[in-house]
Amino acid sequence: MRTKKLLMKTISEKYVIFDTNIIIKAYENTDAFLSLIIFLRECKCDSVNFDLIEFEFIRNAYTPKHIKLREEFFNKISIAKLPFGSSLIKDAVCISRIYFHQGIQKGQISLVDCCIAAYLKKYSENLFLITMNHKDFPIILFDRLYIFPLDGGNEVYSPAFYQFNSQKWEKLNSAFSKVSSN
Repeated sequence: MRTKKLLMKTISEKYVIFDTNIIIKAYENTDAFLSLIIFLRECKCDSVNFDLIEFEFIRNAYTPKHIKLREEFFNKISIAKLPFGSSLIKDAVCISRIYFHQGIQKGQISLVDCCIAAYLKKYSENLFLITMNHKDFPIILFDRLYIFPLDGGNEVYSPAFYQFNSQKWEKLNSAFSKVSSN
């Protein structure tokens, strides 16, 4: 695990994607997550997203006012949307098969999480994830770079920065290919 200073160098002028759980908690307790947002700005690290994360965040809004507030918040924290297409889904399916082959139970990791993993794989040098759902991004495939503790008053949050590890992917994919070809 890295120090905060080394993390800053690693993510400087690159991109992060917030898992939906971060966006929800930041929306509910903005003050607690302010230091994380400030840190990302200091690093000149921009946030990106994609349609399924927006869906997960907006889906629980029930009045037009509530929907609008969530949409505005979502748009404030993200500078761009990543392209979403069939090749991403194919990569997500591949990743889900690797998870299953490694004993991660069906249904434990969602389609959205597999899509996030596929984006992290595709942009592995320049895209990082921030999540508090640590089980959804197992270290068999990712490197946990840093845990960024946040004091939310009555609750302590533990968002962590993750990076896709291409060497782990190659090793797991090779082992899976041998098994699946038999």
